Amino acid sequence: MSFSYNMAVNEERADLVSTYWRFVALSESDNREDRLAAEGGQDLWAVDQVAQIVESGGPEAVHLVADLALAAPDDVALSRLGAGPLEDLIDRHGLDLLDELEEAVLRSPVVRTALASAVYTAATPEVAQRLGKLGLRSVRP
Repeated sequence: MSFSYNMAVNEERADLVSTYWRFVALSESDNREDRLAAEGGQDLWAVDQVAQIVESGGPEAVHLVADLALAAPDDVALSRLGAGPLEDLIDRHGLDLLDELEEAVLRSPVVRTALASAVYTAATPEVAQRLGKLGLRSVRP
């Protein structure tokens, strides 16, 4: 899997990733004004776009999750990424993207940290076995 992008895509991705994490930080802030700002929706587009890319699947979704993991501000954010977009990606497209997911986890310790917070509930043993060796928890549906 290649983590390189042409410059235009890289700039768009950087904006998406930074806006996503800004929204998460504001929406989970202890400060009421921050939470209200997040509810105002200025950055909500980034959360929606991440969800759409994850829903679509494909290598692009794996790249995005890896980029989000690399930019995560702390381990709490990595946990949220693992229990959110990464878990969704694995549940929806795990078998189709198994090689790409495995490579992303092996290449990046932060993706592996995020994976540890994901729980796999689908019934595909190959996904549970291969990613389980890398930290994915699985439960039977």
